[in-house]
Amino acid sequence: MSNLTISIFGNKVFFEIINEIKLFPKYKIKYYEDLDLCVKEAEKYNLLSVFFVDTKVKLSFDRHQMRIFPSIFIGQNSTFKNMFPAVFEEQLNMPFSILEFKKKLF
Repeated sequence: MSNLTISIFGNKVFFEIINEIKLFPKYKIKYYEDLDLCVKEAEKYNLLSVFFVDTKVKLSFDRHQMRIFPSIFIGQNSTFKNMFPAVFEEQLNMPFSILEFKKKLF
């Protein structure tokens, strides 16, 4: 599998928009509905993973150590403060612009 893959979990609409506007033509973009599968493949292939987080998926995130592979976490600022005790190195607070997202990748 190519190292030019971005895995997205938690927001299918974002995945569809990224594909439609072809913002990252050199990257393969994959969407996952299953967090366990997304994490497993990201760990195995060292993929960049983008996680849309909210309080509904907190228990799923508690089961995983999310710093093993490159990742960006996207959510409401209050969600990060309430769900996770530490601040992530790469996070975006919603709403965000696509240019902010692009800057995080490069």
